[in-house]
Amino acid sequence: PNSSEQLLTIQFDWSGARKTVSTSLIGTSPEFEIALYTLCFYSGSTENLVQLGPYKSIITTYTWPANPYPNQQIYLGTSFPGEAPLDENEAATKIQSIHR
Repeated sequence: PNSSEQLLTIQFDWSGARKTVSTSLIGTSPEFEIALYTLCFYSGSTENLVQLGPYKSIITTYTWPANPYPNQQIYLGTSFPGEAPLDENEAATKIQSIHR
């Protein structure tokens, strides 16, 4: 990654099973990521737009069970970062930088 890339998409094998798409933040500590994912879980939203310094990211969180019955305990099933959509100005800047 370079100074403008802070999200890495990888593929790997784990115990004989292939994980075709996995994402990870670059340059952060595991403690930071766990804290970030926990806060997003407690927000109650599946998709959370976060500002990480100069970068925007979507943190997706899924609960387990997905459809709990009333008063059932829910847990964080999975959480992962993703690329946030660009706003109009960011898109224009990116297009201009590509065509220079």
